[in-house]
Amino acid sequence: RWTYGVEYYHDEVDSFSSSNTIQGPVGDDASYDLLDLFAQREMLLSSSFRLIAGARFSRAAAEANSVQDPVTENKTSMEDDWNALVGNLRLGYLANDETTWFMGLSQGFRAPNLSDLTRLDSARTNEIETPAPNLRPEHFFTSELGFRKIDEAGSIEISLFHTWIEDLITRSPTNKIIAGENEITKSNSGDGWIAGIELSGNASLSDSYSLFGHIAWLQGEAYVYPTSNLSDHRSEYLDRLMPIMGEVGLACEPANSPWWGELSGRFASKADKLSTRDAADTSRIPSGGTPGYSVLDFKVGRAFGDSTDISLYVENLLDDDYRIHGSGTNEAGRNFILSLEHLF
Repeated sequence: RWTYGVEYYHDEVDSFSSSNTIQGPVGDDASYDLLDLFAQREMLLSSSFRLIAGARFSRAAAEANSVQDPVTENKTSMEDDWNALVGNLRLGYLANDETTWFMGLSQGFRAPNLSDLTRLDSARTNEIETPAPNLRPEHFFTSELGFRKIDEAGSIEISLFHTWIEDLITRSPTNKIIAGENEITKSNSGDGWIAGIELSGNASLSDSYSLFGHIAWLQGEAYVYPTSNLSDHRSEYLDRLMPIMGEVGLACEPANSPWWGELSGRFASKADKLSTRDAADTSRIPSGGTPGYSVLDFKVGRAFGDSTDISLYVENLLDDDYRIHGSGTNEAGRNFILSLEHLF
């Protein structure tokens, strides 16, 4: 089976400031274009092996006609484009009718955006970020290994991955002072890695009840400039690194009944693996890290025929205070959602 296609994205930006006649937080009179051509082939190599191979060609182009030069403070412009060809290769092994092993290798690519290239705005305390027109794209390479089993008793899936990061775009100091603030700018200085494991599954308890759940863990570091000192370049935790997170629940769907229900709990451990930037961002992240939490949710619904379903969802049933790491705001308290869905 072949899957192929084309995607095109075009963005136009007007950016202004009451204190700057040249640009706002990003370059004024700007545009950004992204073109993707992709194709993927799925093949059965034998009764047990399945191969998926794909490739994507990307072209990104940025243009900003009104950008302030941080040195001369004069109006200037920038224009650049980037091309990349990335691929992915995945192999599945069907050990038997219930068990599948899978592995994969894939590449990633991200071109600089207008904020990376032309931002002129405050950054951290006593820092100002200035345009960086000569950036290179970021590149990623990921390997993955996993296992999946599905039978009458339930299912389980586990996957492990490791991603190598090259030319990550990070803020870097210049050792210059602009209007009393330390100048920083973007550069491709952040080589690093991220690795993780994900586990999910469900187990049938009876014809009406089943348990389900998932959990994920991540670890990762990259070279950054944590301070305004140009000589201070070191490996740190990635910004806003996700803590251990997951969900576990009980689902009820009685046979020959239009009613169904679900009780589940979402949880996260304390997010205390902080970069220097995270530790200083006390408006979003409490001192010492974002506290862990556990939140109880409840859902109940009724089907009307094969096409209509009405449901009530009660989020945060116990009205707990909690915050997603790095979000900057607490999540909603007890929250009620009533929904009606009809399929035509």
